[in-house]
Amino acid sequence: MIWHPSYLETCDRVMRRLIHHSLFKGILILPLVLSGGLISAAIAAEQVIVSKRTIYPGEQILREDLKAVAIRKKIRVAYRVVRRMDQLEGLVANRTILPGRYIPANSVRAAHVVKAGEPIRVVLRSGALAISMVGIPLTNGSVGQVIRIRNASSGKVFSGLVLDDGSVVAGAT
Repeated sequence: MIWHPSYLETCDRVMRRLIHHSLFKGILILPLVLSGGLISAAIAAEQVIVSKRTIYPGEQILREDLKAVAIRKKIRVAYRVVRRMDQLEGLVANRTILPGRYIPANSVRAAHVVKAGEPIRVVLRSGALAISMVGIPLTNGSVGQVIRIRNASSGKVFSGLVLDDGSVVAGAT
């Protein structure tokens, strides 16, 4: 069957308009050719993020390592998968992430700001009183995480909250 050029141009314009307006609403328009006619079908598409390369545990995840993939069927997995790139930027892999596979939300973590065994500044607060000292973290810690710290001079162990500047705040506020 031979199509008239003006018919093809009209179909092309209609499809471009449908695609342009539907992509902003999360709907993908796919042209289907059935029995010689052009039919457009709206299929709700979900988007997931997959890796372009193998990312090993401890490696920081960069935007260049990721790509968005539209899927037509609902994901039937027992775990949550990452659906937006901004959820992964700057995070670190907990386990090996293979290329082209869904990225489980629990396979990434925030980068450690505090390293176990490296001296850090600890601020103890109680009301208006604030005391600063040197402490040794017993575990690695990310921003907002509560970790255990050993006082470098007395050897006492206590817990504190990791701040974004790499220090830890402990005690009642």
